[in-house]
Amino acid sequence: MNATACEASHPLPSHSPAELLANKYVAAMNSQNPDAVARCFGPDAQVEDEQRLHTGTIQIHAWIAEAFEKYHPRIEVREVTGDDGRINITGLVSGSFDGSPVMLQHQLEHDGWLITHLAIHPAE
Repeated sequence: MNATACEASHPLPSHSPAELLANKYVAAMNSQNPDAVARCFGPDAQVEDEQRLHTGTIQIHAWIAEAFEKYHPRIEVREVTGDDGRINITGLVSGSFDGSPVMLQHQLEHDGWLITHLAIHPAE
């Protein structure tokens, strides 16, 4: 699922469904609204964050609601790239957590309209 050295990521085409989804996801995260974040995901989507897996919109909603309550994270986007079915958002994430701010990569897989898989990890 991860891109290899031979697969290059490119800036997202302007006004493409992928760009709109990336913008919707970042806006939802920065709004601190778990309902808005959950609406970005498909019904069987998965999120990998801090070595935990959350499956389905109910678990995703619970995960992000808890994160918002504890950490108040905000993403300052530094780069958005993508290729077929993938979006990589690199951003400076700040909040009320140890080590804030930290550069994180949000790797999204999508079906064109909704996120099907999200992995969050330190940016390389």
